[in-house]
Amino acid sequence: MRNLTTEDEQTDADLDAAAVRVKALPAQHQQQQEIQLPSMPAKNAPLTTRTISNESAVETTVVSTGVSTNLVSHASASFAPQPRGGGRFQSNLRPYIQSLQAQGIDPFSPDGHTHLLLLVLTEVTKLKQTIAEIRPAASMANTNTAIDLGLPIKDREEYAAFSNRVKEKNFRQSIVAYLRRLGGQSVDRMITSMVDALLATDFQRQFNLTGKDYSQQGRPRSKISFRESIEPIISEAMATCKPPVTSAEVTRRISRYLQDVGQRCKALTRLNPQPDGNEESQTEGRDSADCDSEDEDFEPLHKRVARQRET
Repeated sequence: MRNLTTEDEQTDADLDAAAVRVKALPAQHQQQQEIQLPSMPAKNAPLTTRTISNESAVETTVVSTGVSTNLVSHASASFAPQPRGGGRFQSNLRPYIQSLQAQGIDPFSPDGHTHLLLLVLTEVTKLKQTIAEIRPAASMANTNTAIDLGLPIKDREEYAAFSNRVKEKNFRQSIVAYLRRLGGQSVDRMITSMVDALLATDFQRQFNLTGKDYSQQGRPRSKISFRESIEPIISEAMATCKPPVTSAEVTRRISRYLQDVGQRCKALTRLNPQPDGNEESQTEGRDSADCDSEDEDFEPLHKRVARQRET
């Protein structure tokens, strides 16, 4: 490779300067312009310059022996959409581009680019209006979730049907989503709200954690295991809390809540007396084998009864 002379370096500098001038041509350049570009002469070879100009591009070609240089400046490039995303973005815009072309508008011209943006903004506005119309209907549907799901469960027959339905994936997801929306000021309040939403207060007396048979005053008493269907659903709903609540913590708090089910029923009976006047024993529903120690943030019984009375 030969060493570059001062003349060669000057020629390279002239080529670079000419390329900059060609790229700086305005987009509305319509008339033909001839740009003289010096090339590296080789043994007195003649220099030939050809200029081609149109609405979209200005092409200057310098031909000499052993040297060929093409400089292209696209005037429409600044107006045509050139996303980095590639073909998918272009295919999404293709219907709008074709719509403009059908109306005789060049989508790659300045005016066409403006029309293209207006079409896209119009579609976005329509989409927002559609979403605004859908949201109220979805909100009204959520208010009837408990009725659609058949909650709360009031007797063993409804519980048997619920246990079969909860095995279905869609139904189970609907139940869990409904329980998550209940919320609460504390973990205890959230769990008790879920229990009350799933089971009627009177029916809660027929549950304990294990479902074992116990006897009271010589009468056999059969219980329903809370771990069979109800506790797994509550644990699944509570798993999304921040911080998440473990299954063991859910079991402990449910056990604490079940201790007072007899007292809650008795208190509610006094607030809403039944015609026959029958009242169960205060110890009904308490399961010493399933009870844990007192929880410092557990809701007191009298406050819970007052809250249920207000609702």
